Amino acid sequence: MWPFNKKRTPFNTWPIVRTKPGGKKYGRAIQLFINNWQCHLTTVDVFADGAVDCWGFVDVDLFKQKLRSRWVVPSPTKDDQHISVFHFGMTGFRRAEWLQSPTSIAAEVDSIVKSLNPEMKDLVNMEGNDTEAHGKVRYAKMGLSDKKPFRVADNSGEELLGGSVSILRVRAEAFELTNLFLYSDGLIRVGSGTTLPLDQLKDLYERGEITNTAPAGSRIVIPGLGSFETTADFGGVSQHGRILELHDKLNELRGQPSVVALCAQAYAEFEKAPSDEKKELLRRVYERVPEHLRCYCGDMDTRDTAIRKVLYGGELW
Repeated sequence: MWPFNKKRTPFNTWPIVRTKPGGKKYGRAIQLFINNWQCHLTTVDVFADGAVDCWGFVDVDLFKQKLRSRWVVPSPTKDDQHISVFHFGMTGFRRAEWLQSPTSIAAEVDSIVKSLNPEMKDLVNMEGNDTEAHGKVRYAKMGLSDKKPFRVADNSGEELLGGSVSILRVRAEAFELTNLFLYSDGLIRVGSGTTLPLDQLKDLYERGEITNTAPAGSRIVIPGLGSFETTADFGGVSQHGRILELHDKLNELRGQPSVVALCAQAYAEFEKAPSDEKKELLRRVYERVPEHLRCYCGDMDTRDTAIRKVLYGGELW
């Protein structure tokens, strides 16, 4: 069994920054669960202005209501729930040990706001409601966030924006479910480890230091939250797909369009005036998209079905 310190355990957090909405604000992401049918491992993003993004912006008082309503939770609320990790996988759980509580989450959020804004000036106050009416339609008061993780370069002090994906770090008796961060200078970091060039990612896989899959019955440790045993194979992203995804993220961080956007553009051009040349271009771009991201190349209803039908024929659903 993975050993746990039964004293208060620090949350797993990391620095983030947003420029939208409301101008540049620094914050910290807290790894937590959103309780929406399944239990989704995600982040609650806390900013210096007291705005808290938990799949939609709220202020601190409204966030505490989200805790009371069990929208944000420190652990699954039912034994038959599944734990879901975006762009990674989903599994049932058993023999779980959880470390946090709603009280500790509220205290962590208060602590982050206070540390980032000691004078508690110009805090967001939504006056009890996170939406407002425009005519007959209600809209979120703050809109969507463009938050990103960042690090400060050691040699220049430059602020380097990044992105992240979920990864399993292989331990002696368990798999640690953590984040693999990628920054705009092409360096990666697994969890809170040292930075390495993106080109060394394949070596980490080949040496067995990280993986994207854990067999049923594996012990999974989530830093700052606890651990559980999987009831099914956990993880469905290929090594090749994850490496492609991170190279594509690096292109985006450097101002280039994503391969998904390029694929959607190529399909739109083919639809306007079909030709063998445009079909071949569409094929080349589509096959550069990691398999777990190909569903985003089309619309929300049919996903990439129309593209696959053009390229490979048949009714592919």
